Amino acid sequence: MRQEAFELSCGEEALRWYASSEKSERGFCSQCGTTLLFRSTLAPGEVHIARACADGPIDRPPGLHVFYDARVEWMSFADDLPKYDREHAGLAKYQVIARRPR
Repeated sequence: MRQEAFELSCGEEALRWYASSEKSERGFCSQCGTTLLFRSTLAPGEVHIARACADGPIDRPPGLHVFYDARVEWMSFADDLPKYDREHAGLAKYQVIARRPR
């Protein structure tokens, strides 16, 4: 979603940001720990929202599945949408994100 079109309707006081890599950060609820948002300098002007956290309908249907190879193995999808693995050229800009050592 374009960042300028995004509006957090409630709970901003509980939102915390964590730098999950040098280029990206994740927004989460400081009360329950739920991951809510993702933003990155690799996709400037975008904010990615966990669909389960959006109340009501969204303004477009899903167009594809990304990071399909990272899903849990028992999860299947009953649709014909394209499925992009992490190596797909369309996700190349995210391949530079490295996990921080624990």
